[in-house]
Amino acid sequence: MRPVWQKLGYVEGENLFLRSAADLSRVPTLVAELIGLGVGVLIVVGPAAVKATAQATKTMPIVAIDLETDPVHAGIAANFNRPGGNVTGLFLDQPSLAGKWLQFLREAVPNIDRVALVWDPTSGPYQLDAAKAAARAMSLEPFVLELRSSEGFEAAFRKLGSEPKTGIIQLGSPVLAASPPRLGEASLKHRFPTISFHKPHARTGALMSYGPNVEVYFPRAAILADMIIKGASTNVLNEWN
Repeated sequence: MRPVWQKLGYVEGENLFLRSAADLSRVPTLVAELIGLGVGVLIVVGPAAVKATAQATKTMPIVAIDLETDPVHAGIAANFNRPGGNVTGLFLDQPSLAGKWLQFLREAVPNIDRVALVWDPTSGPYQLDAAKAAARAMSLEPFVLELRSSEGFEAAFRKLGSEPKTGIIQLGSPVLAASPPRLGEASLKHRFPTISFHKPHARTGALMSYGPNVEVYFPRAAILADMIIKGASTNVLNEWN
């Protein structure tokens, strides 16, 4: 099946250009390069990249795929009905999602009394704050495991080896989701019940996953970008899931 951007008439290298940057300081240079190529809209993936791109240009339309950020809370949009600015896209309702993670985890493992929140600081504080509040509302003690790479799961879980009645929630992060087996393998080895946003984590050893089908976000972002190129306003296209 052809990707949706091909169905919409886009050809890589002609009217579709792909760029990536491990170092976010390069984002302004990449934005300037793409504007120079005559692009009409930028599709940007991940909270850190969305923030950097929004700071780099206030005029180029941006379609964000950011499953970790509240755009209003983060100052990206004025409000959901009329966001203003140049950013639209696809975001998630993290407070309700965090509550579901905790609900399912406790139903599966009723004796847990504390929960480790695995958090990538580049994803911003919003989902972490929502998960902490939801945990406290359920009389669970939340504490944070800060990781910047999926390579850190093993060491972090090993340090928790002496902590009984502990569940683990993997908060959303493009960085930590990049290698699903690492979370699953560490969860199985150290026998921690773990729930994740990403389905592949459950397939490789985590206890369960709960979240949307992330595969649909990229086609939807391509459709939004195409609508903007054809004249739609970013002020009426924000999606809050």
